Amino acid sequence: MMTNDNRRFNLLQLSKETKTTRKTLYEWIRKGYLQPTQIAGTRRKYSLEAFQIAEAKACKEALLTEEEKAELAKQPRKIPDIFFDRLMREGMRIYEMNKKNNALAVTN
Repeated sequence: MMTNDNRRFNLLQLSKETKTTRKTLYEWIRKGYLQPTQIAGTRRKYSLEAFQIAEAKACKEALLTEEEKAELAKQPRKIPDIFFDRLMREGMRIYEMNKKNNALAVTN
């Protein structure tokens, strides 16, 4: 159930408002479930809506059986193609720079 509550809370306030431990909230942040609704400098504020979304994600994960968790852990993680594209471009840039420096060294 989503509320139409526009209040923003820091973690201590959110834990008191929702009666959830700060340790649980920090774990949800680490896992990426709880996202800040407002960021001002280094201060992060969270809404009740963001809390409810994180709670739903945590409940969904908690309902996985041990076999499903083990199956997810076995699946290979694919490295995005953009990583290799950037790696190739960086390698070509270094190659061209070294080629140019070697040519300058030979002429001097």
